[in-house]
Amino acid sequence: MQSHVLQGSRLGPGPQTVRPSQSRGRVSRASTVRVQAASNPATDKYDYIIVGGGSAGCVLANKLSAGEKRVLVLEAGPSGDSLEIAVPAAITRLFKHPVFDWGLSSTPQSTTEGREVYLARGRALGGSSCTNATLYTRGAPSDYDSWGLEGWSSKDVMDWFIKAENYSDGPAPYHGVGGTMNVERPRYDNPMHEEFFRACAAAGMPANPDFNNWSWPQAGYGEFQVTQRKGERADMYRMYLKPAINRGNLKVLTGTRTTKLHFEKSTSSGTRVAGVEFTQAESVFGERFSATLAPGGEVLMCAGTVHTPHLLQLSGVGAAGSLREHGIDVVADLPGVGANLQDHPATLWAA
Repeated sequence: MQSHVLQGSRLGPGPQTVRPSQSRGRVSRASTVRVQAASNPATDKYDYIIVGGGSAGCVLANKLSAGEKRVLVLEAGPSGDSLEIAVPAAITRLFKHPVFDWGLSSTPQSTTEGREVYLARGRALGGSSCTNATLYTRGAPSDYDSWGLEGWSSKDVMDWFIKAENYSDGPAPYHGVGGTMNVERPRYDNPMHEEFFRACAAAGMPANPDFNNWSWPQAGYGEFQVTQRKGERADMYRMYLKPAINRGNLKVLTGTRTTKLHFEKSTSSGTRVAGVEFTQAESVFGERFSATLAPGGEVLMCAGTVHTPHLLQLSGVGAAGSLREHGIDVVADLPGVGANLQDHPATLWAA
């Protein structure tokens, strides 16, 4: 296996408003699962290297390996087969979980009187689809139309939403059946639900029987649909990656953290990604391995909203001034990388 030891290397800046939480536990080697034996990925060249086996990575791995293309998935976390993940009611145990969560927090925020904000990010095959509340909501048409991007209008994405969905109530406006993503109504009920809805109605709020029906506004009260199957979490690992895991042209490595993108320059095509560098939990500390693209191959960045820009920065893609400040050679000066994060904080409270 091609490898080398980096001594005194500088790993550079992370996203400026995110840092690892001090409460994160140590992940034992026993929690690292090799999903498919691939101890020497450097011996092969891949048409697609997918960095991150989260929600997007699982979908892409399924679709891109359906033919003859060689696909490699690199996931830092373990497998998503845990019972804690499968049972939706265990969600409170997954927040700041020492294995299945990255344990990220913001820097102290002035709007929260100097307190840090916990950022829930799943760390397993399936990513945050393994640790979220399973609520299925697509947003509003204006969210997409305001981008003004070709192929990303509300009409464009709705076609894909319907195609991907397997709605348990059967065919319905703005819903599909026969897709891979299982969507159903919550099976759990509580008398407080109806009491809450009556209070909303008394306050003059409109009822919304389906937040994913774009023929009316999203405003109002109602019950969310969930990405579950017969009451179990239907995350992207279970729905997309696991059914494809035994394909001969698909390799999936867990406990494998990508540390850098490799670039090469040519007079004809300019600077292109040639492969990636990564570490494995079972390897000697500091040891690095490489995976290389086949001619015309692609690296697909699916490490999430925090780790994708972080890895790009470590690889020399980002704001040139910040990269040079941390001793990183600039490959592409793109100031937007690592900036403009928008997220909703995860907060638990009870009355």
